[in-house]
Amino acid sequence: DLVTRKTIIDHFDGWWDKYKSNATICALLGEEGTGKTWALFSWLVHRFNDSAGPIVLPVTASQLQISCSDLFALLIAALQSRCGRSNEYWEKKVSAWMKRPKGNEPMVLLCFDGLNERPDFSWRKILAQAISESFAGHIATIVTTRPVLWDEKISSRVSETVFATDGYDDYELAKAFEASGMNLSEIPGSLQQLVRKPRYCDLVVQHFAALVKSGDMTVERLLYEDCRDKARRKLNHPVSDKGFRAILCNLARQYHKGLKTVSRSSLNQLLPTSGAAEAILQEIIDGGLLIPDGSIEPAYKVEPRLLIHGLGMLLADHVQNEPQSTIQEMVDAIRMWLEPQPVMDVKASIVGAAVFFSIVHQNYSAVARRALLYFWVTIRNMPAQQEDDICSYLPDCAEDMFSIADDCWRNAYDNGMAHTRLAIAFLSRRDDERIKTELIGAVNRWMSYININGHPFTRGPDDKRLSKQSKAIQERFGFNLIPDSEAKFQEWLFPITDDDGMLRLARFALLIISGGDRLSFVQAFVRWAISRRLMGNYAESEEAAWVLRLSDEELWPSFEPCLSSLVESGNETLRKAAHLLATCLGSKEAFLLLSSRLSDLYPKNEWLIEHEQDPFASLWGSISREQCVPCMQRDDLSLFQIERKIEPHFIEPTIIAPQSYVERLCQAAVNLPVEGYNSRISRTVEDHNIEQLGSFLARFAPNDYCAMLRRAIHTLSCRDADGKQQLLIHLPGIALTIRDAEKEIIVKALKELWEKSAEWSASEAGSGAERVVFAESLGFLALSSVMTSEELFETILLRPKHAQDLRSLELWFELLPEETARSYLDQLLTETSNTTLTRLLWMLASS
Repeated sequence: DLVTRKTIIDHFDGWWDKYKSNATICALLGEEGTGKTWALFSWLVHRFNDSAGPIVLPVTASQLQISCSDLFALLIAALQSRCGRSNEYWEKKVSAWMKRPKGNEPMVLLCFDGLNERPDFSWRKILAQAISESFAGHIATIVTTRPVLWDEKISSRVSETVFATDGYDDYELAKAFEASGMNLSEIPGSLQQLVRKPRYCDLVVQHFAALVKSGDMTVERLLYEDCRDKARRKLNHPVSDKGFRAILCNLARQYHKGLKTVSRSSLNQLLPTSGAAEAILQEIIDGGLLIPDGSIEPAYKVEPRLLIHGLGMLLADHVQNEPQSTIQEMVDAIRMWLEPQPVMDVKASIVGAAVFFSIVHQNYSAVARRALLYFWVTIRNMPAQQEDDICSYLPDCAEDMFSIADDCWRNAYDNGMAHTRLAIAFLSRRDDERIKTELIGAVNRWMSYININGHPFTRGPDDKRLSKQSKAIQERFGFNLIPDSEAKFQEWLFPITDDDGMLRLARFALLIISGGDRLSFVQAFVRWAISRRLMGNYAESEEAAWVLRLSDEELWPSFEPCLSSLVESGNETLRKAAHLLATCLGSKEAFLLLSSRLSDLYPKNEWLIEHEQDPFASLWGSISREQCVPCMQRDDLSLFQIERKIEPHFIEPTIIAPQSYVERLCQAAVNLPVEGYNSRISRTVEDHNIEQLGSFLARFAPNDYCAMLRRAIHTLSCRDADGKQQLLIHLPGIALTIRDAEKEIIVKALKELWEKSAEWSASEAGSGAERVVFAESLGFLALSSVMTSEELFETILLRPKHAQDLRSLELWFELLPEETARSYLDQLLTETSNTTLTRLLWMLASS
């Protein structure tokens, strides 16, 4: 179904309704792909779907079989082509029509579609005849064409009604996708502006299933498919797909050499030598490849997005033809080639286009493609659209992308932006079956790098332990290790490096693994454990444990055969690897294996022995939830020792503390030095001790905890100024403990501050006065929670004018009694203080 183009239909209706009084040529202008033909026929169906109305005669410019500039002859030829019969028949018929009196509507509506398909045709003469006295009123004419041809060759001598289209508006675009059973939200943001052109919208709909399957829904892919589709669909097209690409590359080459615009005469030198040169020239101008640059002397510049497309083709060819053999040498060549480009995001787009062409050409050099990929993912200021394209291209070049990841982590080329881009791409495609096999192989490699110098954290200051560490690694292998090679240990091959950056790939691999299933990567964990024991260090053990333990899968059946094989190998390194991996798994089965088959692997240290003898008294190790009550029953342990052991479990409601422990807590609370609680801006020892014990008091003796806090409030009157302010600031946190006695103490402390409120007006950021105002506002907030609503309102009006009125006070506002409200309203009439007026209005409005 045709999408209803309401705006254009309204324009056509307006022209048709006024035709009798204003006979003009109606011209619908738009660049290629904006849906001019569809829009025209949408209106024709809308307006003339029934039998009434004129004879509608569509004429496709590219299929015209006549070359004369006589409208009468052209009309006869069109009628004969559409309806049959002889020339003589239609000559008589049309002559008879022309002799009839002019009616309210023309008899024939002649629709010339695509004038730009025949740029050499005498359109101006034809259209001038259409509005002459002979034809006007009998024949109405609509044309569709591209703006350049109309402006340069037709419009100057034609009475015209012109309107233009850039493509679908929001409503039309939604309808277009709805008609195809799709939703606009399924289209990547990078394509949403392009698909406003009906041509591109049609291409996306046509190839949607294939694009989704490949994952490549990029601008480059759409432009590529557009060129191919254009060559397939166009009749009498003056330039082939290859020819178009050759012209585009020639224009891009001129741009790369510094020629930003090109004159019309210069364009002829870039075209193939054929009789259709003029038609080709008009096609690339009208088709949007070239756009006027706006200078006085007529000149053109290449449409920016197509220019990037062309420069990408040139760069892809340039890199493939480079004599350099290594990726880094090719990267340097890419950098040199891009040097003239001043804008960084343009560079990223050009390289992205080159990557696309390196992928679609099957015989493209793998080294050259990897150099382009490496340069692309490491470039600065990459547009968001390009970052999405990395994910799109991954299935088509997975092996290359995984290969360059190793280079991105080398110390010499370490690039955080590239790490992030690759992580996003790999995680987004992690479970794509097209790349899963290659991804598993890459993760196995990243998890098993061995540095011949060991881990940098264990080399000691000034690398003084480096040689000893390196020698130990060589001895475990039994031969000398060579960087950038593979070394065999037992049945496994391990990549060898002397670059510390490569060890960080293990954490990157763990990130990728954490994004989905773990069972696909069992061998990666095995290789990681062996490689780390070969190096004598396991820096990523916490991350590995986190990834394994957070899995919902049943891991043990898959890991158990591997662990058993390592344990039974008899090799100390492999047994230590089994110990490391089982510890990371952390399951009951893994701990059973550790205790039953690997208990003799490491000698017990004195801390472990001490913990086994008395887990409650030992400073090392933790206890279980079931051991908490026996621990609290120990009178020989300090409260600090008990709290340290039970802290992970004490909030569980099922734990009931022994009475002896509660009594010890309460006695300790009585002896706490509450006068030091929140007495200074910085934390004090008293703060630490009270907070440490306070959590356990609140859990097991809440009444005593509240009594302790009330005792702290009672110290307000005997504190110095800093101590008072600090406690007032923290009062809202303990306001639930305030009773009448504490309320009086707080009121007294606040009134002392109010008496010195004249000094508050000079408060500046960071000054002592500013801190006083802050302390008063929070102290008053705590006090308000234990005041009646009327008390609160009266006290607010008594506060100094520079006091801060916190919005939180509204939590305690209640409905004012009618008499009080009337009193406040009367006060508004006589009050002169702006602060009091503001407070009155605030209380009246909020209550």
